Order: sequence, then structure tokens, then C-alpha cells
Amino acid sequence: MRFSTIALIFLSHFAIIGAISPINLENCIPGSFFVENYIKYECFQSGTVKGYTIIGCQPSNDLTGVTLMQWETHNEKWFKYHCVIDGRNAQYSVKACLDPVGEVLPVGKSRSFPDGETFTCFIERNKVKLNHQTSEHNLNYHAIVPANYVIVRPNGDVEI
Repeated sequence: MRFSTIALIFLSHFAIIGAISPINLENCIPGSFFVENYIKYECFQSGTVKGYTIIGCQPSNDLTGVTLMQWETHNEKWFKYHCVIDGRNAQYSVKACLDPVGEVLPVGKSRSFPDGETFTCFIERNKVKLNHQTSEHNLNYHAIVPANYVIVRPNGDVEI
């Protein structure tokens, strides 16, 4: 009984490690770059040990285009994204919505325009969304990455 408990703990430990670090270093060529989940990495080798370092965030989710460094932002049509790097962890996440003129629209806020259009930025099922309402239609746009953390201030403002 004791052996099986130890084996179960051992196996579950390695299953968790595998889930946390899904990057396969066998195919990693020192000096090469790759992108996974909007994060850009560089492979390295020191003696017999292979590893990778985080270079930045990659809005294109491939090796083309700009690479964002720590705290840099990237605007797409309806959303502002930012890059957060903390040692061996990185997140490319949505920071806020953008209205049709490119102004930041924070989560939990709405903005109306003289033509009757109203834009509302909100979170639903861990996704930041922008609702665009006119007299003729009601559309929802959603960010390409989930909201990784949400802070609700005492005054009710939401910060992501």
C-alpha cells in the first residue's frame, strides 16, 4: 500500500510538471526562436542542458511581426493588449477595450456617441468583450486571449 501511494504521488507530480511546461526541448535548436500561446521564446544550450528564455509577447502568435517587451502594449481594432513578463512566466493579455476612434474604454464602462451608437466593455466567461449597440443591431466582439486577472476597486471600477 505504501509503495503504491508513493508511486501515485511520484506520477502525479510529474504529470503536473508536464502540464505546466508543455514545451518540448528535444526539437529546440540553440539560437532558434519559437512562439507558443502568444509568447516568443529563444532556445539555448549550456553544456548538455537545453533550455529556453522568454523574449517577449508576439501579437501575431507566430514569428512574424513585432515582439512586445515587458509592459508594452499592442492595439487591435477593438482591444488593447499588454505583455507581462515575470522571470520564466509571461502573459499576453487584454488590458482594455477600444472604442471606434481608438480611445480606451475600461472594463465595466460604456460610451455613447452622437449617432446613437453605444459601446460597453465587459467580462463574460473570463473573456473581455465589447458590446456595440445601435438602433439596428447589437453585436459582441471578444478578445483573442482571456482576461488573466481582474481587480475590482472599492469604487466599483474593474482593472485587468
